[in-house]
Amino acid sequence: MDKRKFTAKLNHTSKNILRAIIPALGLHQRSEQALTMRYIEEKCTWDIADALGITFESTANFLSKARVEMYYLMTSPNQVLEPQAKEAIEIFWKN
Repeated sequence: MDKRKFTAKLNHTSKNILRAIIPALGLHQRSEQALTMRYIEEKCTWDIADALGITFESTANFLSKARVEMYYLMTSPNQVLEPQAKEAIEIFWKN
């Protein structure tokens, strides 16, 4: 799955599913914060930039890197997750 399709999938996934997935993956703290703000809290780029203390221009790049990290962790066969998170990831991929 390419970056564009993964981003579209994130945009169309239930917030409840993402609430179960994002914190469980073990993302870097700022990546988790940025993804939560974008896909669960539906914050705009300006708000995310302000919260992270980065420029507006850097925010899109940061979100892209956070999504790559998320994709890698979601597809890693060695990732140890709680059953609820595994179930949420299965639902994410099926929809």
